[in-house]
Amino acid sequence: MREEKIMGICPYPFVSEFFFVLEKPMNVVMFDDSDLNRTYHYKAQKDLTVKLKIPKLGKGSFGDKITPTYLDYFVYTVMSIIMLPYFLFFDTFIFVAPPFFPAVIVPFLRLARKKIYVVAMDAQTETSLYINKRPSGIKKAAIEMMRRLEEYTVEVADKVFVVSRFLYRKYKKINDNVYHVPNGADTVSISRLKAKRKYRNTIIYIGGFEHFRGVDMLIAAFNEMKRKDFRLVLIGGGSYAEEIQ
Repeated sequence: MREEKIMGICPYPFVSEFFFVLEKPMNVVMFDDSDLNRTYHYKAQKDLTVKLKIPKLGKGSFGDKITPTYLDYFVYTVMSIIMLPYFLFFDTFIFVAPPFFPAVIVPFLRLARKKIYVVAMDAQTETSLYINKRPSGIKKAAIEMMRRLEEYTVEVADKVFVVSRFLYRKYKKINDNVYHVPNGADTVSISRLKAKRKYRNTIIYIGGFEHFRGVDMLIAAFNEMKRKDFRLVLIGGGSYAEEIQ
């Protein structure tokens, strides 16, 4: 029996490590040229091949320096179409990306009877609407198109994996094969750590320091508490890091 050929496609370098925990030989296309992307690749160079790296074009679609811009997504989509003949040599596709991103090539993959798995990390459409509270005509049309492409990809995918209950409820209405898999933690490694000191009443935030994640609201709420017996610990990084400091 022929070995299954797997292709992983990811426009986010900072979540591309997902492929490495699968422990399966595969090729991976990452549409990015950041140091983070290359660092991840070097960790698993025996199993993975980065086929394409494209520099980002400006600030991210969430107003940060990490996520792709809408123009980036357009370029990535065009490159995906160009690479489609190469993709057809593979049997299974794993998209760690916003579901709207692969929508243009998904019909061709379905026609060729390829397996399609989608891993959705963020509620991209809702976040875009939150950031652009009053979008202009062009932005409003782009977000609406993004929503429709998102729903199409989710509908035709063989399986969809999400990290939040919100996306699970949203996508379950479209596709029965949706699975909620929360972000995990290496509990074995954590259990080996020994605390140098113990604190009580500690509020901890772990994640990106971006406006759309509401870090500023968390800090404002903490300051309003005016409780000296509580402390707030922020762990992460991002475009909002300098303002926090």
